Amino acid sequence: RLVVQRTSGQIFGIDLNLGCPKDCAKKGGYGAFLVDRDVDLASKCVAAMCEAVHPIPVSCKIRIAEDDENDATSSCDATINVALRMQKAGARWITLHCRKRND
Repeated sequence: RLVVQRTSGQIFGIDLNLGCPKDCAKKGGYGAFLVDRDVDLASKCVAAMCEAVHPIPVSCKIRIAEDDENDATSSCDATINVALRMQKAGARWITLHCRKRND
């Protein structure tokens, strides 16, 4: 919110990277690891960001969802579910990085 206030209308959108697969994201529990571990918390983060920076649009980047069975249909359904959850939380658009976290 502070950055938005101090930039006086110079920001046209904010993107939350919920697809980061790096070790730092794993250690910190954010990025793709947050979505894999707790999609409810990830959607709450999106909702909180949307509320904090309104009316600036918020988007998020996600990866193809991991699946236990290595089943493409299951993975596709899970990915769509994550995207819909982020949309419901307020994300104006979703960018899909077309790889899984472990790829």
